[in-house]
Amino acid sequence: MASLSIPLFQKVSSGISAKLRTFGETARILVPVHLDVNLMYQTSFACLFFMALFSLKSVADFVSERLVVHTAILDFIALRVFDVLLLQILSIFAAALAVLFALRRQGANWTNKKYALIFPLIVIGGMIVSEFILESLVLKPTFSFNRPGETIGEPWLTDFLRNYYDSDYKKGSSTPSGFIVRQTMLSLLFIFSVHQPHFFKYRRTFKLLLCYFLVIFVLAFMAWLRLYTGAHRFYDVAIAIGIGGFLFWAGVFIFLSFSEQIRSHIGDFALPALTFAFMVLLYSQHFLRWMLLCGGVIVALTTIFHPISSAPSCKPKA
Repeated sequence: MASLSIPLFQKVSSGISAKLRTFGETARILVPVHLDVNLMYQTSFACLFFMALFSLKSVADFVSERLVVHTAILDFIALRVFDVLLLQILSIFAAALAVLFALRRQGANWTNKKYALIFPLIVIGGMIVSEFILESLVLKPTFSFNRPGETIGEPWLTDFLRNYYDSDYKKGSSTPSGFIVRQTMLSLLFIFSVHQPHFFKYRRTFKLLLCYFLVIFVLAFMAWLRLYTGAHRFYDVAIAIGIGGFLFWAGVFIFLSFSEQIRSHIGDFALPALTFAFMVLLYSQHFLRWMLLCGGVIVALTTIFHPISSAPSCKPKA
């Protein structure tokens, strides 16, 4: 019986491997992506630096006191004009358009179809849903900090939607800010897209700097809105930016692992990933959940990395 099960297992395993190879070949044609390692290091350590600096509560409280000065005009802007939810929805569409245009520049024929924008929106929607799940099961319980005591209310769209679902956000954990985690991931996705080859044909440096300015401005403005309304502290925002950077690049290596060029740089992700993990362990109150999340990421990356390290060398014999 055992002798029969071994060939059967080998047959099933080889069949799965063949299907995965076929999927990988198809995915490489449909989603031709390029990884700029310098971009990964620069954005990762920018998030790290911001997280490290403003995770110090004395510095965060000092900055919060200077940023949050209430006036009637600012109250009107924060509560009646803008809403972080609306800004995030617009950011989702902006990131989806950037992804679509980047893949079109790379020669993906499906991007010319009439309803091509639906597919980037589905992928980004999956990213947002995954973040919601991680936020409720891992991120919020990891820190378990109460929200600030004083609040001036919620923006108009969020306040309107509260009428249709029962959720008392004041009872939840304040750290990290879920909106800022998601916005950091969307910002990095936008930057990752515009860094793809041939995205900009002319004046590339100027246009890249303009894109950096826009995403940083929107992220900073959304963070200010969360601080101004009293939903979060500056500490919550700093932790959120760090975690958003970690989750985005982990997602790039896991979900784009069909690309050999991306798999070959998994080792480069180790240093920023370990630094993120250490910092969160340093500031968290319930680090076991964060350790489980990091362990899951490590297992996924190891599974992807193993076929590369065990693959036979293709170098010609001397």
